[in-house]
Amino acid sequence: MRDAPAKTRHAVQMAIAARSLSASAADAHRRRVIARYVFVYLDDVIRFAAPWRNRLRADPRSRAAADSALPALKRLRQDWKDYQHVRDYLAAKRQPRNPSSRVADELESFELWADIGELAVGTLVDDAIEVYAQLAAVTALPPVDYEPVCPPPLAAALRELDALGEEGSIEIAASSFGADRPGAFPIRMGGDIGRLVPLMNDVAENIMTLHALMGPASGQPIFEQLVRCQLPSELHELLILAVGPEPGGPTSTQPSLLELYSKPDSPPGPKLQLEELRDWISASIDRPQLRDWRNRVGAHIDAESPWKEELETGMANLDLAPISRVIDHVLDWLEACALEPHGPFALLFPARKLKSLFQTGSQRGLSYDDPDAVSELANIPSALPPARFADAPYMVWVAGGSNLSAAVAGMHAARARELEEKMALHRASAT
Repeated sequence: MRDAPAKTRHAVQMAIAARSLSASAADAHRRRVIARYVFVYLDDVIRFAAPWRNRLRADPRSRAAADSALPALKRLRQDWKDYQHVRDYLAAKRQPRNPSSRVADELESFELWADIGELAVGTLVDDAIEVYAQLAAVTALPPVDYEPVCPPPLAAALRELDALGEEGSIEIAASSFGADRPGAFPIRMGGDIGRLVPLMNDVAENIMTLHALMGPASGQPIFEQLVRCQLPSELHELLILAVGPEPGGPTSTQPSLLELYSKPDSPPGPKLQLEELRDWISASIDRPQLRDWRNRVGAHIDAESPWKEELETGMANLDLAPISRVIDHVLDWLEACALEPHGPFALLFPARKLKSLFQTGSQRGLSYDDPDAVSELANIPSALPPARFADAPYMVWVAGGSNLSAAVAGMHAARARELEEKMALHRASAT
């Protein structure tokens, strides 16, 4: 295991940066979206701090510092047992918590989502800081900013993602966890496509969050580093879910959207759109390089890669502009797929707010600062379609009744008009 001190330092700094950004978000839902990255990096803190501590303890001159770090390391390891699954299913990768049961998967995934709260994030990051500070006291390393302040442009970008002061509005929720907001109503499809689409929407939400932070984070080293590490990794994850792994890449246990629409008797339009997207991606971006980025600095820090010569230099030299252009194109193309007849209707369904024409009910959101937030799950409406629609892959179900169904149909038509011009520009630029 190479360069454990430098890799521990990076992991701790990124966890701190994610915590700081999360605290600046406008609502509990967006705080969880960002705080997920804390759980990605805490796994690396444990992986690299332990061998670093062992080496320090072998030297009599640094043994006292190594011993001082042990209590916090033990606490972090113990607490991590309760939160490891947050990383594995929601943060480093988005996958079903319980593939065998749609009902159990919704509940178990939402329980993990509720675990991403202020108390858990604060306690885990504080333990990681204590471990690092004890070990770094006897190791020559650049300083860590333990209390970075989220710059005003970044805070403003976060506020714009989730505007406040829209009481009396309702929100359509097509992601797995969007119904955790007050006044949100889920929209879902049945069948395997209906199970995959919310996962894709989760990853797309992560991408759009990071994408919004990309410009304001420029010149803010700590926050810019977080965006640089995670944006390519999230793009890799979205492409896996959309069109599957690249030729020769590792196989995925989860079928892609293209695979699902390639089954016999599937409507032809969505498959053609996804095949065109796959071919465009192959010609426009180096997917093996994207996967390598995800494996070495995104989902985790590679243990054997040299830190300064490869990882740190690679992060410093990464140009996000081409990745940003690819992201714009991919999101538009996926939305075009959703607009095809019998396409994945809820895919990238815009999270727009509507003025309510009827009572939204007494449902409450899922708080971020409640240490027992999991108890609030009973207040969140199920996002699952009724049992009679559960296996109907092209049936679209909207919670909230006929009035809301009509509103959703209008939104669907509106996004078709808005997308037509953008897709024409994409095709013109490709020729």
